[in-house]
Amino acid sequence: MSRNGTSSLWLERQIERIRLTSGLVVLQGGVEWGAPHLIGALSLEGQPLVWLELKARDAGDPVVLGNKLTEALTRALGSTLVPHGLPYTHTLSVLRTHLGLLGPMSFALGGAEHGLELARALIGLTGAGNRVFLHFNTVPADFGYPPGTLVLGPDELSLSLPEALDLSVREGTQLSLEALTDLWLQSEQTYEHFRVLLAQSRGALLTVRPSPAGPQAVAWHGAEFSADGLFETLRQNCRYIEALEVAIAQLPGSVEAVLPQAAQAIWRRGTYDLLLHTLERLPRPLGGGEVALRWRLAAALELGREAEVLPEAQALLARAEAPELRALYSQILYHNADLEGSLREAERALRAERTPQTLLAYGDALRFSDLGASLEHLKEALRLGEEADDPHVVAASALAVARTLAAQCEFQGAVDWADLGLEAHQRQGLGSSRLRLYLINERSLARVVLGQTGGLEDELRSELERLEGGPLHTLLSSTLADVLLTQGRHAEAAALHRRLWDQAHKRSQYGLIANLWMRALLEHEDSEAALHLASRAVNRTSDLPPVVRNRAQLAQGMALALHSPAEAQKVLRGLLEAENEATPLLRRTQAALYLALAHLREGQAPQAEAVLQPYVPVMERLGRSGLRYLAGPESAFDPLWQLLESPASAALRLNFLGGAEVHFEGRALGLRQRHADLLLALALHPEGLSGDTLTLLVYGESGSSATTKADLSRLRELIPISSRPYRLEVAAQADFLELPQHLSEGRLAEAVSLYQGQLLPNSTAPLVIQEREVLEEAIRRATLDAGDPEALLTLAERLKNDLELWEAALEALPPADPRRLMAELRTNKLREEWEG
Repeated sequence: MSRNGTSSLWLERQIERIRLTSGLVVLQGGVEWGAPHLIGALSLEGQPLVWLELKARDAGDPVVLGNKLTEALTRALGSTLVPHGLPYTHTLSVLRTHLGLLGPMSFALGGAEHGLELARALIGLTGAGNRVFLHFNTVPADFGYPPGTLVLGPDELSLSLPEALDLSVREGTQLSLEALTDLWLQSEQTYEHFRVLLAQSRGALLTVRPSPAGPQAVAWHGAEFSADGLFETLRQNCRYIEALEVAIAQLPGSVEAVLPQAAQAIWRRGTYDLLLHTLERLPRPLGGGEVALRWRLAAALELGREAEVLPEAQALLARAEAPELRALYSQILYHNADLEGSLREAERALRAERTPQTLLAYGDALRFSDLGASLEHLKEALRLGEEADDPHVVAASALAVARTLAAQCEFQGAVDWADLGLEAHQRQGLGSSRLRLYLINERSLARVVLGQTGGLEDELRSELERLEGGPLHTLLSSTLADVLLTQGRHAEAAALHRRLWDQAHKRSQYGLIANLWMRALLEHEDSEAALHLASRAVNRTSDLPPVVRNRAQLAQGMALALHSPAEAQKVLRGLLEAENEATPLLRRTQAALYLALAHLREGQAPQAEAVLQPYVPVMERLGRSGLRYLAGPESAFDPLWQLLESPASAALRLNFLGGAEVHFEGRALGLRQRHADLLLALALHPEGLSGDTLTLLVYGESGSSATTKADLSRLRELIPISSRPYRLEVAAQADFLELPQHLSEGRLAEAVSLYQGQLLPNSTAPLVIQEREVLEEAIRRATLDAGDPEALLTLAERLKNDLELWEAALEALPPADPRRLMAELRTNKLREEWEG
């Protein structure tokens, strides 16, 4: 049975041959011999069919091949395994990794001579139940295939007269045997040609050929069609790219009629090289006109080659309004930190014409001057994009809205809008990997601030493996460093920022890197290295626009706050008092935190409170995780949290979930495991414990009171502890005490963020083991009951091998969430281990 429901004796004969072989199948000859019809019927025993067709124009472009393979996989699996915009080698690498989990599949490559390396790679997938079919119009002389390959050429694929009669009956064609025989002879025994002749005998101009995307209207290449007729047929069937090719070759006067639709179709596929090449072949002056230049510049920007097209675009803008081209030009100025120029050009474009593109550009440009107006214009751009069914505008507008909300420190909203953009990108199969990566980065940054880092490290590392340097590699790497920082992996974060600094190729990058790197450096209290970094960043950006320069000055103020508080006040106050919005609100809040810290270190508590007062609403929105992300070492910031009456106000702070950190009066203490066990027991029993009870809880039945007294004596040298009963003489706060409180008050996100791992994971104390199990089951049950995908995924990662959590996370994650694949693979692996 074929995919469109039509079978025939011819198809059944060919399929029976194929069923008798388990190796590679090679089909030879043009489409007239019926290879697409045979491939369309090759979903053997219900195996998913991954089918892609290559054209001559696809040859040599690994991204085009990657997009086609991605689309074929998505059709076969019903969900996205690999995003668009990646070379086919990356897609195949992911496929090979997960093929065992996906189950037996059939792979079919049409036009295989246009992708020989891809064809060879697919041959390697043969076996373990997987089938591979290659269709060549002409097999290259040097292309070899392994022994046992089934080769079906014209001799094997020729249509017999009985099969022709069978096909005529099935398609309801009323012909005499003589007329039917004439058609069969005229077709030269080719399956598709005979079907076309049958259709024409019924008065039909076109017939249907199976294709990867479904039935496709085609005409026999020998039919008498004029260029005008072929152009109109292609256009009416929405085959705009082919129509444009016909127009360029034979009908120059018709190019303009189909150019916008063809450019949009090529753009959506993500084949930017093809778009540039096609537009550069246009006859002049059309090729240098507004529409062509707009698409040429957009494609060049995706490829990082905008400098090639920009002079021509600027020349046109000097003599014409060209609003959509001008809107794109304003966005280039924005990314080059020319905020004033960007706003000027975007405003002019919008005045000339109100389109989704001009609204998007103007809303983007307003972000640093009027956030409210920015959101208004961006949401209107998105609405118009939805009405026009333009998924690229929808995704790009959603990205811009997410960025604007993040600029207002509305990070949950930023996550939601970035998710919306990613859903549009995936649902429509957009080819812009650049747009997809910007959406992923914006969502990841917001989740870092919110403390929702579940799955982010794996996702970012996976994306970075596919990038070979460039601005996006730098951007995603800095976000990954932020993820590591929030997980307490400060040395790894600092090392990653150092690499980014060493690889920077633009001076505009130094301020951003220094600001982020500084945060990791200060955790190690390496003031000399921090001051040296700040000095270099300030010197290298001193003549650049404020949006760049201010980040370097913020880095300098952060370093000085811990080394020379009086000098820090001058630098940071200047940033906060400057009447410009070049420093985003999040970073102004960071500057305020460090300025308040500098005042405190100078004994100026009232001034510290005054500095923070305007930022209280922002700090409330940021919450504990956001403030910890912006601030610095806990030992340095403890006095500031005490001033704010935060949970960090107690003299003794115990962080025992996932580790064993002890801070007393702002100083980190390095303690033995037994000392940590004793502190946990005393913190859990503020009323005090007798020596015998404390011994039993910490050392077990084999412990001795002498050991307990000796360990407590050494611990008393660091922390005040009374005796008879033994109890802490200072206020203590601990993550293992706060966790149950968060759960009882319904603050699940805070509880999961707090749960960095098992309670004192290296301890064997009886009390610790008991409390460890109680806390783990409490957080598990609360998370499973809530069904929140972020909480489920974060906790599943921290508990590693909890199948129930992974299954729940997989069920809760939205279909478009790129973390679903990782959750699905981890779930399948754990299921196999449990069943094995």
